[in-house]
Amino acid sequence: MQSLLLAVATAASNTPTSNKNTAAASASVSADSEGGFFGYIAAGIVAAAGVAYFLMSNSSSTSGARPGGAPPPASSGPTRVSEGAPDPNRAFTLAELKKYDGSNPTSPIYMGCGGLVFDVTSGASFYGPGGPYGCFAGRDASRGLAKMDLKVGEETRIDDLTPSEKSTMREWKEKFETKYPVVGKIVDESQPNSGSVNSNL
Repeated sequence: MQSLLLAVATAASNTPTSNKNTAAASASVSADSEGGFFGYIAAGIVAAAGVAYFLMSNSSSTSGARPGGAPPPASSGPTRVSEGAPDPNRAFTLAELKKYDGSNPTSPIYMGCGGLVFDVTSGASFYGPGGPYGCFAGRDASRGLAKMDLKVGEETRIDDLTPSEKSTMREWKEKFETKYPVVGKIVDESQPNSGSVNSNL
C-alpha cells in the first residue's frame, strides 16, 4: 500500500507546474490539457488509496482481528464434567443429591423423580441455575412434578398424592427415562420421598 501511494505521489509531482497552476486558476481546464488531466487523476488515486487504507486499518483494529486473519479465540466458561459411566444402582440420600443442584459450575446436574436419579446436565438450560425448572435440580422433584407446582420447596413426601397426581409423576419419570441417563436411585429413610419403600408408586 505504501509503495502504491509513493508511486502515485511521484506521478503527481512530475506533472508540469504550469499546468497545475492553470488548473488551480481556472475552473474550465480543457480536456485536452494533458498535464492538468493527469494531475486530477493522480490526486484522485491518492485520495482513494488513502481512504481505503484508513478503512482497512480501522476495520481490522476494531474487529479484533489477529495476525494471519485468524479470528480471536472464543471465550469458554467452565465445563460440567461427568462422573463416569452411569450406575443405576448407586444410592443417593437426599443430602447427597443436593450436591448436584447445579451450583458448582463443573459438576453434573442431577434430579430425582419416581425413586430414580437422572443426569439432566444436557438440559442445563432448563434445570441449571436460572433455568425455569432449576428449583428441581439436586432434589427429589417427584412431588412438584406430580402437582405441576414449582413452589413445593423441600417437601418430598408423595404418600398423600391423589391417584391422578401419582399418574402424572409416573409419566414424568417415563419421559425422563427416555431422555436422560439414570445415575442412581434415592435411598433415604430420613424423610418421606419417592424412593421410600412405602411410597406406593
